Amino acid sequence: MNDKLNWNTRYVKGVGEKRARQLEKLGLRTVEDLLYHIPRRYIDYSEPLRLAYAPFGEVCAVKATVLERGRGVRIRSGRKLFKVTASDDTALLDITFFNSEYTVNQLETGKEYIFYGKLEGSLTRRKMTTPLFIPA
Repeated sequence: MNDKLNWNTRYVKGVGEKRARQLEKLGLRTVEDLLYHIPRRYIDYSEPLRLAYAPFGEVCAVKATVLERGRGVRIRSGRKLFKVTASDDTALLDITFFNSEYTVNQLETGKEYIFYGKLEGSLTRRKMTTPLFIPA
């Protein structure tokens, strides 16, 4: 078993010569290197914060219900701006998406989502710009 840990990455099923070269650029030469490679970032959706308790200016996950999806507004340089309003029972969340009509259409009014992004705003009204989201 220990021998397999020292195998070159190109001998792993699904890894060809091109992918092996890409992995080598990252310093991943053996199967053991792959196993102990830690991702650059990890998003934890398991315990989303309530809007009123989420820290300002930090990236975090919050759970909120979509209240309203605004229609797109054309802004400078031909881009479109979409506004979504969401809330939990502690505060309101204004979400802004740029040129993402498809993304905004995936959000359903009345449904709860976990939004992940940098939180800004005031005590009663929070703001996020282009957050990642998943259904709660």
